[in-house]
Amino acid sequence: MPEMSEIDYGVLIDRLIQDFRPVKRLWRVRVRLLLWILLEVAILAVVTLLDGRPDLETIINSHHGFDAAGFFLVSIAAAWMALRNSIPGRETSATELTMLGLGIIAASLIVQFEPLTQTLLSSDDLLSALSRQFALAALPWVTLFWAVRRAMPLRPRLTGGIIGIAASSFALAADLFSGPAYAVTWELLSGAILTVLSFIAGAAWLDREELWRKDSGSNDRLLESAWLGAGVIFPIATALAAGLLLLVLRAGIGVSRPVPDFDLAIANYQQSLTNFRPNVPSSSVATVLTAYIEDGMPSYMWDFGPHGFRLVGGRFEHLPDGTPVTYTWFRGTKAGVMCMFRQTSGFQAPDAPHTERDHFLFYRYRGYSVCLINVGGYGDFVSVIVSPMPMKQFMRMVLATVSTEHS
Repeated sequence: MPEMSEIDYGVLIDRLIQDFRPVKRLWRVRVRLLLWILLEVAILAVVTLLDGRPDLETIINSHHGFDAAGFFLVSIAAAWMALRNSIPGRETSATELTMLGLGIIAASLIVQFEPLTQTLLSSDDLLSALSRQFALAALPWVTLFWAVRRAMPLRPRLTGGIIGIAASSFALAADLFSGPAYAVTWELLSGAILTVLSFIAGAAWLDREELWRKDSGSNDRLLESAWLGAGVIFPIATALAAGLLLLVLRAGIGVSRPVPDFDLAIANYQQSLTNFRPNVPSSSVATVLTAYIEDGMPSYMWDFGPHGFRLVGGRFEHLPDGTPVTYTWFRGTKAGVMCMFRQTSGFQAPDAPHTERDHFLFYRYRGYSVCLINVGGYGDFVSVIVSPMPMKQFMRMVLATVSTEHS
């Protein structure tokens, strides 16, 4: 029957009454929706734990939590619609579908789109992004799909598509929660592919009327009862989905390979949020620079004051191997900027997706925006700037600050 046509429930009941059988009572929509939301929260906790993403304060200050909230709300709204669609007479209206579509557009516009470079356009990155998105969406999809299938959705294709929107929106929210592992374009493309596949699955496995038309004594019906029952397929599918999620997270798909310099700068950023004590004169950028020069560091300094960041101070230290290093900490109202400068025996850029602008290399790493600079004019030194700001805003700020460089 057409997906959006008016349904004569009296005729439908007369046609199917002979196939009615006792079933377990369905929980109310709001109860099933609450359980699904709790599943989402549990998966977010696992992703944060295994991915080693930033702490909650950093996530909030970075605006990634705000970006994720839009798709998280979309996933809840879509799940609510899917569960309602499984009950005859409570199907989603055209107005509700329009509002869902507008919600998806609004959530997409909130996200800070990052530039796509030739490096980011590689097939390996796309495949990894798809794998990660499917892994994050699999368990919510299986759970919601089976919750809907236990009832009687009369619009199987539409319901399957809405389930796909719910699962893929959650996967997007999970990746955006602490910063996307890949360009957002790949994230949205993965969600669209998953939605299409869910639409097809809905047509194949949610059309209860088509299944009930079969003779109750036929081999097909017996096969349906034996192998597609909740007691067999659902536990297997759930276990496979959970295993896929853990496998992808454990394998580090979508997570950058460790970069010691980036990890060091991020660790000092996180520590500086609650405890930063300058050990050099720090009344101004000039006094910090002078102190660094007196300690043998090159005359190279950044000033992010014009962009709303207050200089907190600087620290001169030595790494365990004796390498001199400096940390300059700028604090804003919602986030900060850590500038690390250290001597190195040789410069080698990390082999990871990045954007190059004016010989500055920009990376997404562990939910942070990172700028790596080889200060070749002063010997073997590297500067690492980290902030949880969205990449587009971060790049604009760093490139605009070039003119304030002291030399």
